Amino acid sequence: MDLAAALAAIQNCDTLPNRADIFAAVNAEINGKKAIEDERDRVVQSKAEILNEKKKLQVEKDKVQRLLDEAISDVEGESIEEKSGKLKALSQKVAELEKAKVEAETKATEAETKAVQLEQGLLYQRVAAKVGADPDALTKLVNLPSDRLSIEDDGVSVWDEAKANKQPLKEYAKTLGEWQSRAIFPEVVATAPTAPTQQRSQPAPNAPPSSTPKKEVNATSVLSGLYTGIPKKA
Repeated sequence: MDLAAALAAIQNCDTLPNRADIFAAVNAEINGKKAIEDERDRVVQSKAEILNEKKKLQVEKDKVQRLLDEAISDVEGESIEEKSGKLKALSQKVAELEKAKVEAETKATEAETKAVQLEQGLLYQRVAAKVGADPDALTKLVNLPSDRLSIEDDGVSVWDEAKANKQPLKEYAKTLGEWQSRAIFPEVVATAPTAPTQQRSQPAPNAPPSSTPKKEVNATSVLSGLYTGIPKKA
């Protein structure tokens, strides 16, 4: 579902609580997304400039190193003091260039880190717009590497996390009302049972342990279990 369809669905449903909050979150996404992307582009450009500066520094360092090598091999007609002075000056120049190179590499690393942080900030904001939640609360859901959580046109893709039964997802699910659950996982809520989850049957006291291998956890069943029994908001 794209953004326009989501807005239309919200407008046509008078029973959704906190509808104004959802609109505010969606509007925040629309207004803030471009600013974050522009800042990210500036960081990428800055990183490219830093990398170019590193290349220039390396060229200069190589040039000085060649001069140093030539000075070491060319000893005719110079006193020991003159040769020593030249070698000392050239060695100092090499050290300065090496220091500048390290600083440039540090700046490049910082730029890369900032770019990643901006990317994550954009991701969190897009998630927040979809669930109508405070971005700070999303840390319960996205307390995992950003590449494990993706945003798609039809909603938030967290099937891998559900399949792995991640604790952050379970904790966050407890804070959601049914309307939010339905907004994120429409397929799950539509098929989830309305009655309380049945208690798991207990084996007989003297029954031998089962040798049947465990089945792979199914994403839909995990999410259904997470959302079953969550009380509806008034």
